[in-house]
Amino acid sequence: MKKTAIFEDVISIMSHDSSTIKDRKGCDPDRFREKMTDDMTDDAFLYQVRSYLASFGIIGHISFQNKKSWSKRLSLTRNGPSTLC
Repeated sequence: MKKTAIFEDVISIMSHDSSTIKDRKGCDPDRFREKMTDDMTDDAFLYQVRSYLASFGIIGHISFQNKKSWSKRLSLTRNGPSTLC
């Protein structure tokens, strides 16, 4: 999967997750989209995705890990066990 497509998936998850709905207005993904390319390094991609998630101000229950870590997906916790999206 291409990095730009992964980022679009992250945006979709964040815009439809009930715990982030109230925080969406301060998190314009366009400024992050402008910096995304499929050719960017993995570290640069990870930094941009994490910066986007941090812009919500609720980063405590959301994580995005490097592909070499235990999970390749965005992990969200919703009033109970972790859900991988």
